[in-house]
Amino acid sequence: AVVSTQSTGALESYITLLMSLCKVGQADMRSVCIAKWGSDKGLDLIDKLSQLFTAIVWENSLLVLVAPPFNLTQNRVDLDRLMDAIGPNPVIKFKGKEKRDKSPPHLLLIKPLRQAVDRLHKHLLAFLFILCKLSCGQMRVRRNVGNKPVPTQHQMDIAKHITYFLKHGLSWRPPVNTHPRVGLAAVMGHIGLAGKILHSESRQPYHLMLHEFDKVEGLESMVAAYDWALKVSKQERVRCRT
Repeated sequence: AVVSTQSTGALESYITLLMSLCKVGQADMRSVCIAKWGSDKGLDLIDKLSQLFTAIVWENSLLVLVAPPFNLTQNRVDLDRLMDAIGPNPVIKFKGKEKRDKSPPHLLLIKPLRQAVDRLHKHLLAFLFILCKLSCGQMRVRRNVGNKPVPTQHQMDIAKHITYFLKHGLSWRPPVNTHPRVGLAAVMGHIGLAGKILHSESRQPYHLMLHEFDKVEGLESMVAAYDWALKVSKQERVRCRT
């Protein structure tokens, strides 16, 4: 658990650094940032951070539902491995004295892991929002198109990779043996992310994002995700009644 929290803390610091580099106001610095993120290395990093976000959403949903008040017993393989590593009754220090905690071992692991994963999740969200604003903000203007803003190739590449990640997240489905609540929480996390990526804080649409999202057939994936969530919710209600 200590190794896991330290790793997520290091990732959190790294993402914070990336966020600070993207928060620029000067036009020339903004162009440099767009060019760097639109390069092959930048796009590859966006893809890896997107995969990390999907994993974090899944892990966060799992940690929430195995803790009180839900106390689900399914999908605790990784937590069981950690329990084997620390032993059945971890010893903690309290006011200079050693005290053996009698709480269930998995509960001792969940709290620090949840805190670390939740912070990392929030930082990844903030980074994606800043990246969307960076790529969809001020665009190059051409006189021969009636002074309408025209996105650069780097901006289009960034938007394409972000919307492809969003489409992939909406198309993702949990394993068959997963508890319905865990799967619903993970899928709904990506559905909620869609509205924030495709629109600004003032609810104005990012036309570049919407255009790229439509090109990768993201709208179909969103509708399918809603249908799946409604179907699973209905099955869960029927199961609870019986």
